[in-house]
Amino acid sequence: MPILVSRCSKNIPTLFLLIVVAVLGARAQKDTGAIVGLVRDASGAVVTGAKVTIDDADRGTTQSFATNSNGEYIASPLRIGRYIVTVEKTGFKRAQAGPVQVNIQDRVSVDIQLQLGAATETINVSSQGPQL
Repeated sequence: MPILVSRCSKNIPTLFLLIVVAVLGARAQKDTGAIVGLVRDASGAVVTGAKVTIDDADRGTTQSFATNSNGEYIASPLRIGRYIVTVEKTGFKRAQAGPVQVNIQDRVSVDIQLQLGAATETINVSSQGPQL
C-alpha cells in the first residue's frame, strides 16, 4: 500500500499544473472584439478630445470614449455584433460610420474625417479600414 500512495503523491503536482494550464488557456480565448480608429479633420490634422460613441445596433447599448492626444480611440472589449460609430467635436459636423460588424477577436479599424460645420449636420462615412 505505501508504494501506491507514494506514486500518487508524486503525480499530484503534475496533475495540478495541468489543471491550472487548462483553466488559464480557456480564459485566454475571448469572445469579444474591438473597434479602433483615428479621427482627423479635413486638413489631415488629428482631432484630440473628440467624443466617440459606439452604439450596439443589436442590443441597444451605448459606450462613449474620447480620442487621445494622437487622435486615436479604442473601443474594447465589444461583444460580437453590429455597431454604429459616431464622432462629435465642437466646431465640426457629426460623423457617423456603420453598421460595423465585430466578430470574435476582431480589431476593426474605422477612421473618421471630420468636416467643419455645425454639429447638427451629419457626415456618413462609408469606407472602413481593413480588419487587423
